[in-house]
Amino acid sequence: MPAAAPNAFTVDLEGWYQSLRPDPDEVPLAAQRDGIREGVDRLLELCGRRGVKATWFTLGSVAELMPAELRAIAGAGHEVASHGYGHDDVDLLGAEGFAADLAKAEGLIEGACGAKPRGYRSPKWSAGRAGAWYFDALRQRGYAYDSSLNPVPLLGARGMRHDVHRVRGVAELPPTAVRTLVGGLPCGGSVGLRNLTHRVIARRVAALNAAGEPAMFWVHPWELAQKRLAGRMPLATRLVCNVARVDLAARLDRLFGEFPFGTAQAALDARVARGPLPEVETPAFREARA
Repeated sequence: MPAAAPNAFTVDLEGWYQSLRPDPDEVPLAAQRDGIREGVDRLLELCGRRGVKATWFTLGSVAELMPAELRAIAGAGHEVASHGYGHDDVDLLGAEGFAADLAKAEGLIEGACGAKPRGYRSPKWSAGRAGAWYFDALRQRGYAYDSSLNPVPLLGARGMRHDVHRVRGVAELPPTAVRTLVGGLPCGGSVGLRNLTHRVIARRVAALNAAGEPAMFWVHPWELAQKRLAGRMPLATRLVCNVARVDLAARLDRLFGEFPFGTAQAALDARVARGPLPEVETPAFREARA
């Protein structure tokens, strides 16, 4: 049996409005600052206590608003990656718009913490509706990896892979999902991480590690912050934010005690050390929106 692979623990550094985008009542990012800071502090404490280094997929707008927090994250030894500037869907930005957004976010993140991001995650898994130009843009700007192709039908596409692979020269670390008869279900983050039992999640991580593959987990600061619900929220959004809310910090703490977790880059390095990644020239994409 292959040795257990290190798993990736990642944070999408954004506010709750950016995560769920309930139009038309936009909540300014500045109004979410306290909730973001609270979640960041809890995550830094948890990771510090467990010795876990995480990857923080950071919005350029958050780096612009909260540079001190980003410096604290980088200063604690965590990896800082990019999540774009304003959490806009990359398929709607198009090739030229995405390239500009990528460069803008990169400049703000590097300016805030002194580290150039080498990894990227598309807002709302929207890379799954893009095309080959998405990976070409990442490669041209020197990004080593992406974590955006979600193998869950509602978030990605049925044909998306569960293993680490390479697309047009860029490594792809897909978020962890559980295989079912109806397709993948989210397992490593968000609603899935808050709703599935510990046993189901742990079994999936163990199965991936036994195959030499890393699990990819992701959370948002607002999921650990009491001040996450700044501003008015539509009923549907409120339900998504609160459905089956477990003590996420306690759940993560238990997982950190059972499995090795680190940055996305560390997980990628460990996987590459086992052998070459499968090459995929054209991955499964969802139908692009008009």
